Amino acid sequence: MRFFDPTGIETSQLTKADVVRSSIRGVPESGHAALVGAFTKTGAAKFCALTRQLARRGSRLHQPQHLAFEVAGRIYAKEATRLLKRYLARHLYRLLEQQPQMT
Repeated sequence: MRFFDPTGIETSQLTKADVVRSSIRGVPESGHAALVGAFTKTGAAKFCALTRQLARRGSRLHQPQHLAFEVAGRIYAKEATRLLKRYLARHLYRLLEQQPQMT
């Protein structure tokens, strides 16, 4: 398993060592099964670096950039984008939960 830039321009990537194995599970999502899991501390840092590189390149080129992941030799790109959106939404929600309440 690995997360990577499918164009090969960015060399940062995550491997199965960067994922907490016990956190991975399948969940049903609109007729599909989706994988959900958590990154290790190092994996989270690598993921942030990779997505930051892709976002900066996308901003520079004015085109969306994509993340891909590979499992057992099969590459998934659309699913990786959906996974990224879910991860970012969950991460943002956790950050907002930690914010002190304004009164």
